[in-house]
Amino acid sequence: MSGRLSAEQSQTLEQILDLLIPGNPAKGIPSGNAPGVMNFLQQRLQEEGQLHAQVAELLASASPMVVTADTLRQLQSDKPQAFASLQRLVYMAYYSRADVRQQLGLAPWPVHPQGYQVASETPEQLDALTAAVKARGRLYRPC
Repeated sequence: MSGRLSAEQSQTLEQILDLLIPGNPAKGIPSGNAPGVMNFLQQRLQEEGQLHAQVAELLASASPMVVTADTLRQLQSDKPQAFASLQRLVYMAYYSRADVRQQLGLAPWPVHPQGYQVASETPEQLDALTAAVKARGRLYRPC
């Protein structure tokens, strides 16, 4: 059962996106319903029939009502696997956006291949981190 979500399913999903990842307008952080997120979700759902079926079933349980935090908790309780699949997909769609990562103080480029900048440990920190290993001594035979 792959294909695009119906208009009603899309409206329900938009409400879920806003609840899963609430925005913070004061800091310029968009909600989970940020531009591009729904397109990402629609594309993935079209590509993966089983995922589409899970999400469609989940959305059918929530429609045609106004989705609240209580609704989300009930969906998570009633359909944990479908909810987890949707949640993972939403997070992938949202946090893959460069503008979102910048607003969160992260680098705009993807994690790989450059990764995020991480400050190096000081020599003292490295000594403390490796002390137990060094104290153990050699555990291998020299070749």
